[in-house]
Amino acid sequence: MTISGTGMMITDNFYYNKNVVKKVVIGNGITNIGKSAFEGCKYLTEIEISASVKSIGRYAFCKCTELESIVIPNNVTNMEYGAFAYCPKLKNIVLSQNLKAIPEDCFRGCAIEKLTIPNSVTRIDNNAFTNCEYLEDILFVKGSGAITIGSAFYGCYSLKEVVLPENVKALEMYAFGKCVALEKVTILSEGLKSSEYCFDGCTSLSEITTFANYSCCWYLPQKVLLHIPYKYYYAYSTSSFNSYVKKYDFFYGVNTLPNAYGTIKVDTCYASSGETVKISVEPKPGYECTQLVLNSGKVAYKFPGQGKKKLAKSKGKAFILPDNEFQMPNYEVTVSGFFEPKK
Repeated sequence: MTISGTGMMITDNFYYNKNVVKKVVIGNGITNIGKSAFEGCKYLTEIEISASVKSIGRYAFCKCTELESIVIPNNVTNMEYGAFAYCPKLKNIVLSQNLKAIPEDCFRGCAIEKLTIPNSVTRIDNNAFTNCEYLEDILFVKGSGAITIGSAFYGCYSLKEVVLPENVKALEMYAFGKCVALEKVTILSEGLKSSEYCFDGCTSLSEITTFANYSCCWYLPQKVLLHIPYKYYYAYSTSSFNSYVKKYDFFYGVNTLPNAYGTIKVDTCYASSGETVKISVEPKPGYECTQLVLNSGKVAYKFPGQGKKKLAKSKGKAFILPDNEFQMPNYEVTVSGFFEPKK
């Protein structure tokens, strides 16, 4: 079936035998594909959309049960509710690079395995990809526009890892709810705002890395390993979210000399007197750690000289904290260090 003409495709009183349509060509000149235009064409396997199309209407290709792939041309800036919903064989999609939003139920119940979100998108609405049970990989193309994610990926049972770039600014309730295979989440946006229930029902989630400030606190089915910038530790640890953290890990960016750089990690933020604290150091190539300072100068370890090993050569070395330097029962552990060029 070829649709020709110019302007908007009017689907009122638009009759044809849906049981015989196998291919649809939207001709050049058509600007809008109308509401429910090809809904329920159960034998439709191929769609060609011309570059003149700017909008795809509500339920336009809903329940096309044999459709396996779709390329949405770059002139399309708008899609409406449920445009490709319940196409259970729709596996491959290419979205318009100028699409502004992905609407509610747009690809609900499809068989998509890999998904690329263009940087033109500023919102992914509720249930846009709900119950896409085979979705394993989501790539958000970095851009300057802020993205808000509604309950868009609820019930994506095969999704194991998500990386949210700096331009993802908000996660609403159930954004990744019931993603039961999701194990690891990385959040790169420091200013992220999120619902407490955005990871609700993620029963496999074990690790979150986030640059987001303490305003992000989530209710989780189990405790997780949380990687955060140290500056946010107090806020996280004194919030209700602390009860969901199995262990903290911290980012330490140390730059105490003009040309020095390295990363320090410590396995705990609180230590009882005499407890072992494991500290690891990752110097920048060509540099080494020459001194490690715990608790703002109360305890210092100097490594070069006098027969002492350099910390750079004893990565993960354990230290016993002196009893007389720490309050009981717990004392906050802070770490800094000096990095210098290797001699």
